[in-house]
Amino acid sequence: QERVIYPMTIVGRTRYGWRCMFGPLVAGYLFFGGAGAGTCCAACVLALLVPRDAVTCVGESSLRGRRIGALRADVRYRRFFGISFACAFGFLAVGALMLLSDAGSASALIMLASNPTWTFLSLGALSLAVALALSLVLAAAWSGLVVLRYRVARFLEWLLLAFGVFVVVYTGLLLASMPAVPIWSTPLLPVLFIVSSLSCGLAVVVASSSLSATADAFGSVIGRLTMFDLAFLAVEAVVATAFIAVAFTSSYEVASQGASMLVSGSLRGLFLVGFAGVGLLVPAIIESLVALGRAASRSGLLAASIAVLVGGFVLRYCIVAVGAHPEVWTVIS
Repeated sequence: QERVIYPMTIVGRTRYGWRCMFGPLVAGYLFFGGAGAGTCCAACVLALLVPRDAVTCVGESSLRGRRIGALRADVRYRRFFGISFACAFGFLAVGALMLLSDAGSASALIMLASNPTWTFLSLGALSLAVALALSLVLAAAWSGLVVLRYRVARFLEWLLLAFGVFVVVYTGLLLASMPAVPIWSTPLLPVLFIVSSLSCGLAVVVASSSLSATADAFGSVIGRLTMFDLAFLAVEAVVATAFIAVAFTSSYEVASQGASMLVSGSLRGLFLVGFAGVGLLVPAIIESLVALGRAASRSGLLAASIAVLVGGFVLRYCIVAVGAHPEVWTVIS
């Protein structure tokens, strides 16, 4: 008897054949979840660096009559951080919806998040839910829709930073934790996804500053973010090259076949043009020109941010598609 098994984790068998864990929405979930978590990390780090006197006012406590510091930022900070945290919430929400759609039902996702065995997947789902809630609260607080004590806001920012880092790492490790797929089973893949998620997070923050017309007000901060993103893009290019090289030299033929699909096969257009060209080269050129003062910063950085996000999605789509290719493994039993 011969049966074909897709190179992904098998989670059950139905009357129609083997049901696989990874569906077509996984690439979108990895992108939106990773980019949203990266945005949480970037926004939290920047918010924690804001001087207290710049974003607080002293008010009267309604409980004990004590004077407390409340988070009340001026319009510049409200626009910058309010939109940044709102974008983080939006990306995480889309990722959660894709995870929910891929799980098949809300009850399956709730069971996954509340699984008492605390599996890798359940921890990831729970962290995504917590980050989603925290980003919403902070978006409302920085926008001035709700009033939080300064210390409470700082505590929530530290908490969101921790959960954001975990979600970034989780979305990077998700595919690499599947040993059934040789091209995924390498430590270079989580490193690639983690760097990409952080780069996408910076891109979202920079894009939000352009859309909220605060890029000029925080010009020095945006300039530093641009330099950090250039560094992330360089690391991402090196890691992606190493990932392809390791796949070509793998002892598993299916891994080299997957690498061939990316650079010379059916996915070469998406990978080389969409990821390497649009996602890495284009934003690197634009950000370099902006740093040198040879391009309009606001429109240029917005274009670079969009290019980074496009490349981040294409990267995950190509990696998932290579591992899910139906012709790579045939098991004889």
